[in-house]
Amino acid sequence: MSKPNTTPFGEASFPKLFEPDTKFKASGEYNCKLMLDGDDAQSLMGYLDEKLQEAYEQMQEEKPKFKKVMKPRNPYTEELDEEGEETGRIGFNFKMAAVVEVKNGKYAGKTFTQKPVVYDAKGQIITKKINVGTGSIVKVAYETAPYFKADTKEVGITLRLKAVQIKELVEFGGKKDASAFGFGEEDGGFDADEMNDTPFGEEEGGFNSGEGNDSGEPDF
Repeated sequence: MSKPNTTPFGEASFPKLFEPDTKFKASGEYNCKLMLDGDDAQSLMGYLDEKLQEAYEQMQEEKPKFKKVMKPRNPYTEELDEEGEETGRIGFNFKMAAVVEVKNGKYAGKTFTQKPVVYDAKGQIITKKINVGTGSIVKVAYETAPYFKADTKEVGITLRLKAVQIKELVEFGGKKDASAFGFGEEDGGFDADEMNDTPFGEEEGGFNSGEGNDSGEPDF
């Protein structure tokens, strides 16, 4: 198996990393949309453009009857603001099916489940569920795979999610700053830190999921 590619760090948008999304796929799908801009976006776009061209040439050979009507589909999208104007950021959508059916071989017809491996900034595998939300700073390990859709005549590449490293965690549905509700710091009052057995520590270099997780060396 070839070593997965890795993206630069970018901002996650509505990621589903610990529980699969079943809104559009009943069997579930993990995903992470990564928002990049500047040189990071341009570099990744350039690489994916090359892979898309390879996929187009491959499908031209494999499906000659569609040769004249095939059209490439970009594996990324430009972000638009509320007025429909481009923001300069590019979205790359990485996906992993939660349930996979084996198509060929002696196990044809069998299914197996899978999920992405998620690491903290220290390179430790995160073994407990956390609510990774929009705005988290992450890096994605992925593989590309070509596809052809006969109904739309589109050739594209799927960005197959393999693993994610979280550098900065923003929890979905997490705590909001007290000032958002008009609260300030009061002297001599209740201090929640005095009751926490295992408070989050501030770790140099980014998000640390804490001791007790299985450690491993990610391809990041």
